[in-house]
Amino acid sequence: RGRAELEEINALTEHLCMSEAETQAAKLSEAAKSAEMEALQKELDFETELGVTRLAIAEASTAKLQKQEAKEARTKLELDNLRKAADSSIADRKATASAALQDRNKLKAVQERAATAELEIASLKKEVEGKVA
Repeated sequence: RGRAELEEINALTEHLCMSEAETQAAKLSEAAKSAEMEALQKELDFETELGVTRLAIAEASTAKLQKQEAKEARTKLELDNLRKAADSSIADRKATASAALQDRNKLKAVQERAATAELEIASLKKEVEGKVA
């Protein structure tokens, strides 16, 4: 009878040890799952932060590019305005020079007519003096 009790105690002890081992295994499995989930969460957080950083860099680069494009557009507009002003100034100067040339030609024509008229007057004076004398 003592042997049977001893075997029963051993069987119960073995059953308790197995049950304890299973419980420990379940706890370890749960801890491993929890650690894995935590690691995955940290990886996800890192990837999210990395994505946010990349997005911020892309936005900053885009803003810098847009600023440069706006500056180039302003410079182009300023150059276009300067060209238009220069073209207008050149056209004004050409018109002024053309008008001055026309005025000079008119003046020459008037001077030539005046010189011809003076010669005619002188000729007529001589003719009159010749007739009077």
